Amino acid sequence: MPDHADRPAPTRPRRRRLGVAAGRAALTCLVCLGLVAPVQPSLASPGPQAKRPSTSSAASAAQASQPNPKPVAPASKAARAHHAAASRVARKLAADIAVSVARIRGLPLKRKLDVHVLGDLALRAFVVRQLEKDGGRERLRRLGRALALLDLAPPGGGLMAAYLALLGEQVAGLYDPASRTLRVMRRLVPVGVQLPNPLHLLTGSPEEQLRFVMAHEIVHALQDQRWGLAKLARDRPGETDLETALSSLFEGDATLGGLIWAMQDKQGHADLKSLLAAEAGIRWMMRSSLSLARLGLLPGGAGLARAPAFLQERLVVPYAAGLTLCMAAARRTGSYRGIDALYRAPPLSTEQVLHPEKLWGARPDPPVILRLPPLRRVLRAKGRALYADNLGELFIRRTLRGRLPEAQADRAAAGWGGDRYALYAGPKGDMLVWLTTWDTAADSSEFATAAVAWLRALQAGTASGVAVRGKDVLVWRGVPRAQVARLKARVFTGTRRRLRKRLPR
Repeated sequence: MPDHADRPAPTRPRRRRLGVAAGRAALTCLVCLGLVAPVQPSLASPGPQAKRPSTSSAASAAQASQPNPKPVAPASKAARAHHAAASRVARKLAADIAVSVARIRGLPLKRKLDVHVLGDLALRAFVVRQLEKDGGRERLRRLGRALALLDLAPPGGGLMAAYLALLGEQVAGLYDPASRTLRVMRRLVPVGVQLPNPLHLLTGSPEEQLRFVMAHEIVHALQDQRWGLAKLARDRPGETDLETALSSLFEGDATLGGLIWAMQDKQGHADLKSLLAAEAGIRWMMRSSLSLARLGLLPGGAGLARAPAFLQERLVVPYAAGLTLCMAAARRTGSYRGIDALYRAPPLSTEQVLHPEKLWGARPDPPVILRLPPLRRVLRAKGRALYADNLGELFIRRTLRGRLPEAQADRAAAGWGGDRYALYAGPKGDMLVWLTTWDTAADSSEFATAAVAWLRALQAGTASGVAVRGKDVLVWRGVPRAQVARLKARVFTGTRRRLRKRLPR
């Protein structure tokens, strides 16, 4: 495959034109990023399953609970004809786009793409099946209870309903590594007469959005054929920070490839080097568009604005932060070889995504993996821990931003070394124990100060508190005062820790 980074650098006037085109392409990209589902498994699923959803919306919903649902054609003759036409259009578009995307990405297309067109209910049925495998619904409910105490989700649950609503409203395409299938939503496939819409001048027409979604998902197919996403992107329970870091690599790579493809599609000349030349403008556009998306001011962004903070970060940030990471990796080598190297030594934390120098710098900063001791007796809890996970720098930053000034929150989250929290059921409600460790004692002191202010802003009451010991900071919520002294002693002395220097199998 030819390496586009070897082409001569564009002239200054052309760079200005590329910057404008890249800006518009980036905006279209941001609108479309709300339309693509993460390649990783759903939040509480045990892993991707090699089952294909029905091509019929109504039939899919009815068959969601069956162990091996089979594709069923739409009921009416007109619906079958429309579905068949949409399938032909989608397959032809995917075949045409795949050639260009493979050339841009520099990866061979080893297998013909299997493209399925779905209705809205078919997508929902597919997602529900993934979420409900091996008690996934209950795990997601417990995660929601923990996130409520971390101010990342509203109290009272509803995390699964919010996730399904967000996907059902926005997603137009996804790539499933288990079945190696590209799935696109029927509502976006241009069949019949398309009425003009002035908004499309800014965001791109539905066909343009579909083409970008396909380009993005085809990059995932190329990743899968080269590195095996079914293994790399597998579900990792209790490892939210690692999952998000890996997702940032996959989605950043796909966003970069899709963006180059979109610029070529609009003006006929663009490559990796020209995109890197417009990096500042693209990053500004991405940051601005993300802010608008969180406020629900982009088309299709109302669901994102209503979503809990955790879902906003988990489903959106990997695209923007991952794009920055991949552009930095490409700049190191001047080609896609820098990004390819990330699949051999991927980021192991969101800290390494947000600060790439901590991944490949002279002094890499691997995450510290914490293992909390059993706390049932110390807390006088009703049973073992209901749920345990970590946050990482990304979600700690978002937690603090909810109650503190953004600059203070970001400073307090920097210097993260590792963290672990556990949720217990107590006699008077849920109890949360959250231990963090930091690079230096100064970092831990800064976070502790922010954590105290955060709890005060939450009006958390006397059953919450913060304790510091060296580089470690312990935060608790819902723990009676009588158990605090024993809790601190047990956590500070009984927690095991180790460095993670490579991706676990």
